[in-house]
Amino acid sequence: MFTLRHLSALALLASALFLGCSSDPKQEPVDGSTPGAQDTGTPPDTGASSGSDGATPGDSGGDDAATDPDGGGQACLFPGDCPKRFDCEKGQCVRVTACNSVNDCKDEDRTCFNNACVKVCQTDADCPVNGECYNGACRPYPDMWTGKAPPSGQRGKIKAGVGVTNYDFPVGVSMAGYGGRKGAKTPYQVTLGGSDRVFERQEAKVLAIENGEDTVIFLRIPACWTSDDTVSMIALKVQEATGVNYVDKIVTDAPHSHSQPARYWNLVPGKGFSVFGYDDYNRDLHQRYVNSMADAVIMALKNMKPAKFGYGVKKDFDPDDLIFSDRRGENPKLKDNTLTVLRVDDAASSQPMAVIVNFGMHATHFGETWVTGDAAGGAEVETEIGLAAKYGKRVPVLFANGSGGDQSPRGDDRGHANPGKIQLLGRRTMEHVTGLMDSITTADEMSLEVVSRRIPIRYDKLYKEGEYFDKAGVTPGRPYHFGAFQCVVKPKEKEGEYYVDGNLSCAFAIQFLFRAPVPQFQKTRLSAVRMNDLVISTLPGEPHASLGLKLIEDVKTSGAKHAIVFGYSQDHHFYLMEKMDYLRGGYEPSMDIWGYNFGDYIRTEAALLAKQLFTSDKEKNDTGIKPTYWRETDILDQKTVAPTKGSVPAGQVAADMKDSIERLELAEFSWSGGHPGVDLPIVRLERKDGAGFVEHTRKGGLPAIGWGFDSVLIYKGDYEKNHTWAVEWERLEDFPEGAYRIAVEGKEWDGAAAKPYKVMSKEFVVKPSSKMRVREVKESGGKLTLHINYADGPEVISGKKGFLLRSVHNPDAYGAMVPEDRDLTLTITRDGKSQTFEKLKGKRASINAPGTRGGLVTTRVEVDSPGKGELTIKVMDSLGNSGEEKVKVE
Repeated sequence: MFTLRHLSALALLASALFLGCSSDPKQEPVDGSTPGAQDTGTPPDTGASSGSDGATPGDSGGDDAATDPDGGGQACLFPGDCPKRFDCEKGQCVRVTACNSVNDCKDEDRTCFNNACVKVCQTDADCPVNGECYNGACRPYPDMWTGKAPPSGQRGKIKAGVGVTNYDFPVGVSMAGYGGRKGAKTPYQVTLGGSDRVFERQEAKVLAIENGEDTVIFLRIPACWTSDDTVSMIALKVQEATGVNYVDKIVTDAPHSHSQPARYWNLVPGKGFSVFGYDDYNRDLHQRYVNSMADAVIMALKNMKPAKFGYGVKKDFDPDDLIFSDRRGENPKLKDNTLTVLRVDDAASSQPMAVIVNFGMHATHFGETWVTGDAAGGAEVETEIGLAAKYGKRVPVLFANGSGGDQSPRGDDRGHANPGKIQLLGRRTMEHVTGLMDSITTADEMSLEVVSRRIPIRYDKLYKEGEYFDKAGVTPGRPYHFGAFQCVVKPKEKEGEYYVDGNLSCAFAIQFLFRAPVPQFQKTRLSAVRMNDLVISTLPGEPHASLGLKLIEDVKTSGAKHAIVFGYSQDHHFYLMEKMDYLRGGYEPSMDIWGYNFGDYIRTEAALLAKQLFTSDKEKNDTGIKPTYWRETDILDQKTVAPTKGSVPAGQVAADMKDSIERLELAEFSWSGGHPGVDLPIVRLERKDGAGFVEHTRKGGLPAIGWGFDSVLIYKGDYEKNHTWAVEWERLEDFPEGAYRIAVEGKEWDGAAAKPYKVMSKEFVVKPSSKMRVREVKESGGKLTLHINYADGPEVISGKKGFLLRSVHNPDAYGAMVPEDRDLTLTITRDGKSQTFEKLKGKRASINAPGTRGGLVTTRVEVDSPGKGELTIKVMDSLGNSGEEKVKVE
């Protein structure tokens, strides 16, 4: 028997079995974390189980038609309706071969359930109409979709609503995406290292739109990927609140950050394979996430008001790979280089309510213990900052990841560390989006249709009998009827060279271990949305660019003027690629379970679904496949972490602010707070205004601290008695001078319940920087030239280091140039005599500097020379920032 011990050894031998989401193979792991992805792991337990809620795959033979006076002939619908050692066949209980484990069953179409070798189901469609297939055996499906249908009727004016909620997770939780990820040991992690800080605030974002004839709910999930059961749980919460069943109207998209909370994927529970990228499932944590997202949906539905819709397209928007790039060397270089922006306006003001930004890339810059949206978060936050400055209010941005399976994030061309990379990438995205916004025409009417369909995934849908096999290996000559892992691992080196069926070199097969389909991989959910002449097609995994572009062409053939792909949407089935791309081998195809025909099958089904949007009929899409929903008996880990009361009451200052801080200086404030199980503090900045304080915000009302990339929230406690929190904060050179204080709101556990607390820093003053730099001073022909930068930046990531992007041109070790429209004053002293030059305008220039790519970008200034010798040069800009250097000019 092939044991889990053997599997573990095999996993290590097979490059650690990194299954699913990945880091960029061309980037080195950060902080020692191993690039990889969520672990598909192994299917459910091979031992026998009892009860109608648990079935264990296997195969059997023997006297499957024999009846028995102790149960034979009894009416039944499901195997669980029968006594032990009986199966339900043709509506009657019949005695079959007894078993204690799957190994006691001999026929390939039998599994061990309730001590009986019962007939294996492959999908829900094999079960009675009110049943589902779970671990190879049919069981009753809960009667839970009781809400009324969403409103539909005659087309009218558009209404739209926006919902944004803070994502509910505990600091300390592990993050999905990388296998073997290092991190803190906390009560909220099991197989992967935990987090200890949060970069930008994590939010669930929803844009709901209806026009009388249909409704669509776009939900941006703050996660590495989504799952069908997540959608079900959200829809059930919304149904409870509204009385409406929106399960087939919700369209999710995950930004695919490898640094957002994990433990929501109930795959291979209890086997330890979650170390490879997703950590053990925990119902309590998953429910917290779901509640946040459901609240955002409910908020959006409640906020519905007259609206207008339009979209804009920018082709070839990143030709130089400054934002994202193709990472897979085994296929031709390709990316879907189209930016699509969906804009929804308030009909009354014609100002934007929200935008959806669509293109495809991985979000894999970070590998540390930071919770962050990574590259996708960079695109969202920086674009929101740009839109807030443009429109004077917050405009939520939903990044809808597209065909990003073989695309890497960039923003790494100027030598920044990871925090700077995602901000630089985001700034570049923002410039494209804000530039496109003015070209988008919106209207208060549109055609809208949403179609969803759950499809079966089974061998006979993908292959002819006898295909998808290895002549040698774990199951010599036997087709992989339930899938296989770690096939085609080694990429073909020569162009035009491919793997062939029969020689796929798969490391192990599902039926060799369990002989029944993995519940998550026997079905999936697809959706398509038509909004006027735009069609959105969802793909339940990580589509490669070539497959996504082929789907777009398929949809256009059906009648769409413009089509886009939402990848990482509705469910997750790893990498999705064309057949020949798979057969080239390498990292991405080695992560898949269903082999070389799977991507094309999903693409074909998605195209067929989208085709329904251009018919006059309302097609029925009930395939007998049920929405995934895990019941209590399916979940091994239902533990909750009991919060503790701190030894120091929450709301006390631990380390206060200094009396004054400079711009471009890192500042820290810490306090006693609550246990992370109840506390995720909200930090705000308040500015002194007369005798009191008011909240200080950036342009458009966005928070100045505790939301974007200006600060990092850190838990410094021990999860027991010490619940110390801290915020580290940076400011740019143009941050307003004045008196401020930091205000914190959170929750503490008082021994019986969570109760709110508040804490304030003392009043402090923000002053101009005194650390401007003067470089490369030269004298020639009676002129003195010098190069000026703002204060050099600290190192990043380790210890008390910086994180705020100071310059889009220069790496973190150097400050930004002075803008050309900002006046400079120079005072040059030689031999005790000083000369001042005022209202100088510098010019952008570049000089060589260690660690820069293409040179350090500076501000070049030229003045009359006071002569050679020892000079003291003091520089000041029109914002009051200054610096002083002593130089020797020869």
